[in-house]
Amino acid sequence: MIKARILSRILLILIVGLHFSDLNLKAYSAEPHRENSYLSCHQFSAQADGVQAAVIQVTVHDSNGLPLVGESVVLRSDRGDADQIAPATAQTDESGRVQFQVRSLQVGTASL
Repeated sequence: MIKARILSRILLILIVGLHFSDLNLKAYSAEPHRENSYLSCHQFSAQADGVQAAVIQVTVHDSNGLPLVGESVVLRSDRGDADQIAPATAQTDESGRVQFQVRSLQVGTASL
């Protein structure tokens, strides 16, 4: 019984002794950061047959290097309609990643 009272008083002191000024809160940016985000290609080339696709992965991070979830991403080619990109728009997953497939009927090099 005495141990229970002592423990409850210690617990009460710990709870009462906590002040909001003791908390260390950090705010994180929820904006995409260009230097921390990147594009990678899992297949660098594809036949210009409209069937075979290059697989492009976009990874979006904030200024702290944390992945951004649910960001809307659009991938564009400098060749315009010569390349078919699917999906047209995609949302990043829990790792801040999204994948696209790029197909074409025209031979050439595209900048994405």
